[in-house]
Amino acid sequence: MTDRDPPPPAAGFDTGDRTVDAALADLAAADPDTARCAETGFAGLTWGNGLPAVGLRGLQEYLWYQLPEKYWAPVEDHHAIARGLGALFDRLSLPRYAAVCTGAVTATVLDAYATTDQRGCRTARHPRPAQLGRDARR
Repeated sequence: MTDRDPPPPAAGFDTGDRTVDAALADLAAADPDTARCAETGFAGLTWGNGLPAVGLRGLQEYLWYQLPEKYWAPVEDHHAIARGLGALFDRLSLPRYAAVCTGAVTATVLDAYATTDQRGCRTARHPRPAQLGRDARR
């Protein structure tokens, strides 16, 4: 390795963002499964563009539409990815984003998609405003 070579990613994580890689390594030390779910979610959310690509609206779209509609897996996996992202955003000191990931609206939307895609889309488009406010304030 020369002086110009970048350091290797933290604990094998390579999201394209060193801050996120370090947070994932910290998370992996405590809970490797949650870290793997967080890494999966972060990759799907940012498409390799790192933390600057994350916005509240984009996170909601990912959790409430893209994850359940395009990531074909059992609903338990969707919940695990959402929780993993919440833990990652907690470590990155982004509590509003963490609250969206772990909040009741996200759980309700993911469960609704598990019932039917049509119900999930309807729930994602029209979450209860009081619930949205409570989740975002955490």
